[in-house]
Amino acid sequence: MFTTTVYLGADIPDAGEVNAAMFSDFLKNTVQELLTGFTLTDGYGCWNGNYEKVRILTVISKELLDEVLTIAEEYKKQFRQECVLVNVLENHAFSLV
Repeated sequence: MFTTTVYLGADIPDAGEVNAAMFSDFLKNTVQELLTGFTLTDGYGCWNGNYEKVRILTVISKELLDEVLTIAEEYKKQFRQECVLVNVLENHAFSLV
């Protein structure tokens, strides 16, 4: 099992930030089209000395998902991000209770 976490920064260079309506459309038209389950968390982060809102998408799956990388690439392109961090951890123990 793997836990994949994608950090989606909200700042758009020279164009404000990804607002709730824009992100909702991205969720509906990209994320939910590719994934059947995920967790979304709001946060605040720092990249290159600049603080910004961040949305953290977490997916737990049996294998590494190409769909998650597709989501990261689409977010990067759609919202003109310099990069999107994708962190993959292998779970050594896992149970559903």
